[in-house]
Amino acid sequence: MKDTFKETFTVNGVTFNMVKVEGGSFIMGAPDKRHGDLVNFFCGLESNHVKLFHFDDIDGTLKTLYDFASGLLFFIYQGEDALMLDDTNVQVGACYEWPKSKVLKCGNGKRISYLSIVNLFIEHLVPEEEREEARENENFSHLVNLSSFMIGETQVTQDLWKAVMGSNPSVFKGGKRPVENVSWTTCQTFIEKLNQLTGRNFRLPTEAEWEFAARGGIHGHYYKYPGGNGVKEGYEDNIDELGWYLKNSEKETHEVGKKQPNELGLYDMVGNVWEWCNDFFYRYPLKKEYIPGGFDNPKGPASSKENLKVLRGGCWYNDALHCRTVMRVGIWLNDHCDGFGLRLALQD
Repeated sequence: MKDTFKETFTVNGVTFNMVKVEGGSFIMGAPDKRHGDLVNFFCGLESNHVKLFHFDDIDGTLKTLYDFASGLLFFIYQGEDALMLDDTNVQVGACYEWPKSKVLKCGNGKRISYLSIVNLFIEHLVPEEEREEARENENFSHLVNLSSFMIGETQVTQDLWKAVMGSNPSVFKGGKRPVENVSWTTCQTFIEKLNQLTGRNFRLPTEAEWEFAARGGIHGHYYKYPGGNGVKEGYEDNIDELGWYLKNSEKETHEVGKKQPNELGLYDMVGNVWEWCNDFFYRYPLKKEYIPGGFDNPKGPASSKENLKVLRGGCWYNDALHCRTVMRVGIWLNDHCDGFGLRLALQD
């Protein structure tokens, strides 16, 4: 876990922490299993070596495929496509829809600095079964660029909700447990009152901010779950160390901050309660809609015919599959249940 800047707030005797998330670029969403061997790669600079990396949310690993020790990397464009050659002119791959207009640099020298994102076709590199868990609304993975922001160290607790609202709607009572049984609309009322009490501009995180924070921000490792890959047990993962979910929750929520945090020191990004995001639910952009250089601070559509809002993270009644970093669902904004809660965001 990296040292992060925190700001502490107190409202009617209840304190809570907000953690700074440094801005940066990341790959949002899951690989598209429908495209056979078409998977996502990016080039990066690490220890003065140009390397070709592959990540896969389903496999949960970050692999170095090629290490160009001389620091040289050549691309030969052929119309819309390109061949990828190493410094001895040996072809190591091919790409299409190459984003030619923007080169990205981010990070702080202690991590990989993204130079560019490519979609490569390399036969049999990632078996189809490794992407079977990916759902259609999680595809396709795309580059997102975010400004710095702050996010709650924990989910909003019942103590904080009651300090602001004067009542507690939760089914599973406990001051240090996450508040639940709240709709997106009710969360807006809570945030409006919180802002009046603090003089600040709290809000729900955007979906992109939530996933970036869940991945650990610029310190992230593209784990399958926020904070880790879990432990493989037969056909399922054991994520007991990461969060409260179906197999360890005993059918209820638990006090926040009791499980292993992720790289930013954020707790319960896995399970306990689903977390509302500010965005209307929408399909990710198609490959033909990809913008070279990525999408800057996306906030989702301005409206939705179905009035569905995004929930992320899974909750106490979900299996591990529904707690993956890329898992996303759309729920009517006035709906509420004992698995719906929230985490605050604040512009840096």
